Amino acid sequence: MVVKWAPNATSGTLVAGVPGVQGSTSNKLGRLRFIHLDENQGAIYVSDSSNNRIQKFIIGGNGTGVTVAGNGTVGTGLNQLNGPSGIWVTRDGKTIYVADNGNNRVMKWTIGVTQGSVVGGSISGVAGTNQLLNQPADVALDPSETYLYVSDYGNHRVQRFRVK
Repeated sequence: MVVKWAPNATSGTLVAGVPGVQGSTSNKLGRLRFIHLDENQGAIYVSDSSNNRIQKFIIGGNGTGVTVAGNGTVGTGLNQLNGPSGIWVTRDGKTIYVADNGNNRVMKWTIGVTQGSVVGGSISGVAGTNQLLNQPADVALDPSETYLYVSDYGNHRVQRFRVK
């Protein structure tokens, strides 16, 4: 679950998930790995690793999420994720970058589209070249949103990909 805490508060406000309950429905989450706050859209994006999806929740909403990346089943297709971890959303809220950890790749998803495209890496996860990744853990865009930085966990390095 995700809880919002105000400074000096003694209790928080539930934003996403059901306390103590794991699941795959739109209001439940599995194993959360990362969240991304989109202040412009008033939303948080949650990397729901065990359900192989990225969920978007409106802050102050009813706690029901919308799947914006992945289809909820593990796989290597362009519409699937395998244990997603780090996520980054562009300032306009239209594009999401996902560290697709189990598939050794980084995916780019446009909101409203049912499949993504590969930014870097491949499902082989081979080390040694600049185009391949091994268990990417996290992603971050530079301020101009031109370069995507990837924590390439299994290769012990940070990779940079031009995305614009």
